[in-house]
Amino acid sequence: MSYSSYRLRHPLTEKSNRADQEAAKEADVAGPWHIEEIPALGFGLFREGESLTRGCRPAAVFPDRWLALLAAACLPARRST
Repeated sequence: MSYSSYRLRHPLTEKSNRADQEAAKEADVAGPWHIEEIPALGFGLFREGESLTRGCRPAAVFPDRWLALLAAACLPARRST
């Protein structure tokens, strides 16, 4: 093994990397969310600021509005601190 391919592991660095990965996972589902009707498909779940008219893809599409509302209620929203 060459010296350049050897990587030292430091407990604080590893903990920081895990925290970054967790934050990235949370950002994927962070809201707030809104629902838009998508013709011939159903109802799309979009993050605030995103829209079908802006060319954004919905996070999910549901056949019924109540299912989209339920999903939006279950997903976390960003908290302002």
